[in-house]
Amino acid sequence: MKKFIFFAVIILTISILPLMLNADSLSNNEKARQELIAAAMDNGKVCDIFYFANNQKDSNQFLNITGLSGYVSPKELANQGGKYILQKLMTYKESCDLNYEDGISYDIDPDRVVWVIRTHFDQTNNLYNFEGITIRDVTVSSIWDAETGDAISVTIQSDDQSFKNAIAQRSPANIAKPSDN
Repeated sequence: MKKFIFFAVIILTISILPLMLNADSLSNNEKARQELIAAAMDNGKVCDIFYFANNQKDSNQFLNITGLSGYVSPKELANQGGKYILQKLMTYKESCDLNYEDGISYDIDPDRVVWVIRTHFDQTNNLYNFEGITIRDVTVSSIWDAETGDAISVTIQSDDQSFKNAIAQRSPANIAKPSDN
């Protein structure tokens, strides 16, 4: 019964949502997200959201790189000590072939179009979750869905010892365990 109610709510939400929202006022990435949700519906069965192949679409149907939520201008990036070394629209398979990620997401079709952005910093202390720690020679690789703008992957790489120490402090072996009192 709970499953039936869950599926009914999902189906009802997807059916009513376009009526509640003016489709013309939705941003392109929100429209794409809604299309993904609708495509995930298969004979009333809800599937995990899957990023389907879209490499047959015209390139003007994808977000401009400046439309990505994490994008900063080259000038702003230079003020933070960084520079772009790659900004390229490609398929997810092509991005995986570059070996920037630690793994592969199997819920993304290899022919899904993504933005791949690589940034290099000679030195920075502005990395997410590493505030206040100065790290040298850092490369940040990020992959963004070109249609929805969703962040797919961010990988931070550096041989700097302060970076390695910060990672080691976050490892499960070094996280305090609750006492058995």
